[in-house]
Amino acid sequence: MQENVHLISEINELRKELKLGRVRISDLETALGVRKGKKSKSKNLEIIKDDTSKLVEQKAKIEELEGILGAQQRQIISMRGE
Repeated sequence: MQENVHLISEINELRKELKLGRVRISDLETALGVRKGKKSKSKNLEIIKDDTSKLVEQKAKIEELEGILGAQQRQIISMRGE
């Protein structure tokens, strides 16, 4: 009788863990856009567009800094030559 009570309580605990696991998986799928849920497709597209514009800005800044770096390197080389 006691063993049955122990087994039943263990089963109930496992059911709770399973339910929490399913909720966590569902939340992650929704966040990744794998499954429809709280977030809409348009909101996901806005996030992607926003990230893309940030990447374009960062690439432009990198190119600008590389140009400045190149100019400084040429200036150092010319100063060494004098």
